[in-house]
Parts: sequence; structure tokens; C-alpha cells
Amino acid sequence: MSAPLTRSEQFTHDLCTNSFLSLWCYNNPLAKKGNELCDVLVVCDPDIVVFSVKEISLGDPDDQVQHERWQRKAVDASVRQLYGASKWLTSATHVVRADGTQGIALPPNATRRIYRIAVAFGSRGECSIRSGDFGNGHVHVFTEQALLDILTELDTIADFVHYLSAKESFLAKCGVVMNGTEADLLGVYIHAGRTFPEKADFMVLDSGIWDELRSKSEFKARKIADAESYKWDNLIEVLAGNEGHDNSEFGLDHTQRELVVRGMARENRFCRRLLSNGFVDFLRDAKAGKTRSRMMQSPSKCLYVLAYFAKGEQRELRLHELYARCLIARYKIADASDVVIGIAFNEFDPAIGSATDVIYLQVDTSNNDWMLEAQQLENECGYFKGRLTQRVPVDEFPV
Repeated sequence: MSAPLTRSEQFTHDLCTNSFLSLWCYNNPLAKKGNELCDVLVVCDPDIVVFSVKEISLGDPDDQVQHERWQRKAVDASVRQLYGASKWLTSATHVVRADGTQGIALPPNATRRIYRIAVAFGSRGECSIRSGDFGNGHVHVFTEQALLDILTELDTIADFVHYLSAKESFLAKCGVVMNGTEADLLGVYIHAGRTFPEKADFMVLDSGIWDELRSKSEFKARKIADAESYKWDNLIEVLAGNEGHDNSEFGLDHTQRELVVRGMARENRFCRRLLSNGFVDFLRDAKAGKTRSRMMQSPSKCLYVLAYFAKGEQRELRLHELYARCLIARYKIADASDVVIGIAFNEFDPAIGSATDVIYLQVDTSNNDWMLEAQQLENECGYFKGRLTQRVPVDEFPV
């Protein structure tokens, strides 16, 4: 049995779970011989985020000896653990949970991206820390406040790792004098359209940038607009099987279902806002009998097909229709990605509960067989026949 989480480990895990959702977060996973790999591991193919958390009290911040001792225990020890975890992960195929059972499959080495994060508690913000390459790859070093600021703002795996990647590339070519905080660096990134200056080779980061950004009316308007997007997060958790819906059915096994929810989770916050709005509108119209199915294309190019079935419709027929609609939708939306995710809801039946059918379809576009099948299904079934798509321009930061 694993040891209980410390206060700092629990804080980090709770933040990660709220941001990345529970399916991909592991407390104290194991490495070889049952040794602890790290404090929190987040796996969402192709990304792996490794957290090492140390809580060391800093006495007198002006005492150089105490400062160096804190650095060794709170930062250097985490860096060593993170490098060791990264090395072990290259030979692993699955996460090993704290109880020794097998967790989710790790992304292939050829495509995976690993991010290392050291969370240093205890300095009360009075000890300067730096991120960078300590010898075996970049390590992001955050205080507890920095981690809170970042994961509160970048609360999807897509948004978070995009920031980490952009930051790593920026710091590799640009020297930075940190008069401000990590949140101020985040403010520079957000204000510049989620990028860093491309041509800069030196930057002095002043304090107050983050507070100034948050005070802007467009930033506040975006936060209000994003409130609807969390319905997408809730849908992911339901489909992941973490809501105790014992009467639900799924059209996929666990491995395939993970592909569905992972695809949904790879959407950033802005995409989730648009998808949530479409999802809510569809359910309202479907329950009112105005529509049976709808296709939605995310700005990420992933295509979603929603369907709503009445009580008593046979499951085999439901799955066939959902598959047909997914293939036809991909045929009709030429600029969509090759992945189509189908989600179908059944009208609630007091006698047997509800059913949820889910399909993950990856179209093989290397030949035209799928197009011929889609055309045949469209002619036979009439799904989405003659339907035009409507693209509604939406600004991430409403004015």
C-alpha cells in the first residue's frame, strides 16, 4: 500500500485532476523494484507530464547557507528525481499505479513528448528559483503559487503543454531577467496570442504584467464566456466512466473508449467553449423532437457527430446508424481531420436507465474505399443528405 499523500502532493494532484481530468492523473506511480517514480504523472498521448513535489521550509531567506540548503532539498532533489523518471519511462510501456496494478499505456517513444515539473513548496516566494536545462533536459521549476496561477489559467492538457513547449523554446534562445513572477511570464505569453517574442534574445520581465492583463475587460469577458465550456469537461468525465452511471452502455471497450475521451480532452479551452455551446443546443433541440443528429467541427479540425435515440431502439441499429453518420459526416466535411468521434444518447427509460453509444472512427484516407462506402450509406440512409454546414466566427476574447 502506498503512503498517504503529503499536503503538497495532494495540492498538486488536486490541481492536475481538475485541469487534466481524472482518467490521466496518477498519484505516486511506481518505477522498477516498486520504487516511487514521481509524485504525480499525467499521461495523455502524446504528452507525459512528470511532477516532483518537495515541501521544505525556508528559515531566513537572507541567510545564504539556508538558501543553498533549501535549493538542494527543494529543487535539486526534484531535478534528480525527474531525470531518473524520464530515463525509466523510455523503457516502460504502461503506467504502474501506486498499488502495483497496470495503468494506461504510455505513448510510443517515437512520438511522446515529456515535460518535467519541479514544484518547490516552502519558500513563501522569498527564494529565487529558475527553470532551465540542468543537464538532461528542460525542467520547469514552479512555486506553489506559480503552479496555481498556471493551472487555473491553462486548465486543459492542450493549453498547458502548449505553454510549456513554447516556454522551453523561448528560454533556450532568450535570456530572461525575472523581476516578475511566473504568472507575469504567462501574461506575456497570453497577451502575445499564446506565443513568445520570436526575435528577442534578451528580456527583462517586470512585475505586474499578469495583474494588468487580468484587469482588462476582454480578459474578464473571456472568463465569463468560458463558463459554458466546462460542460464539455463534465461530458468527458461521464464518458470516462467516473460518474457511476451503472446503467449506461458504451459502444467501445475500455481501450477504445480512452481514445474517444482523450480526443475530446485534447481540445483546448476555447474549442471546448464552442463545442459545449453546440452540444447544449443539440440536446435541447433533440429532446424537443426537432433533430435526431448533428455534426460539429472543432477549430482543432476534429469532427464530432451527436445523435439522440428514442426509447426502445435496438442497440445494434443505434451503433450502425452512428457509424454511418460519422463516415458520411467525414465525407461531407472535406477539411476535417481523419478522426471522427460519435456520441449518441438514448432517451431515459425508467425501467432500464439510459444508454450512451460512443464511436471512435479514424478514416484511412490512403485510398478511396471509405468515400465509396460513405456515398453508398448516404444514398441508402439519407443521413445528412443535402445538409449545409454553417461556420460561425467567434472571438476567444469577446469585446
